[in-house]
Amino acid sequence: MDTDGDGIQDVLDNCSTVANADQRDVDYDGLGSVCDADYNNDNTVSLNDFSALRAAFGTATGDVGFDANIDTNNSGQIDLGDFSLLRSQFGGAPGPGGRGCETAIVGGPTGQDCPASNLPL
Repeated sequence: MDTDGDGIQDVLDNCSTVANADQRDVDYDGLGSVCDADYNNDNTVSLNDFSALRAAFGTATGDVGFDANIDTNNSGQIDLGDFSLLRSQFGGAPGPGGRGCETAIVGGPTGQDCPASNLPL
């Protein structure tokens, strides 16, 4: 099944509800950047994440203070699109991803070192 229609089956998709054929995951936490407003990877989208976005808001690629992790929509600038994702996830967990290796707790497995055995069959 490919819920978001991006050509990646849900069980392998790092963001199963938003199309992201490139599977971009800037912070290597196993969640696709387009559905990950948890910038500090503590598994909760909180005031800490809002503060990071606020500090970078309005910056673009190459600007001092630009953070590609906060540019969740990969537009090249920190803008209302990125804020909208944070707002929709605020107070909850980021995601969802379907790979089964998203960071579940601080220090948990990450997308960078997600072993194949963590993938659902």
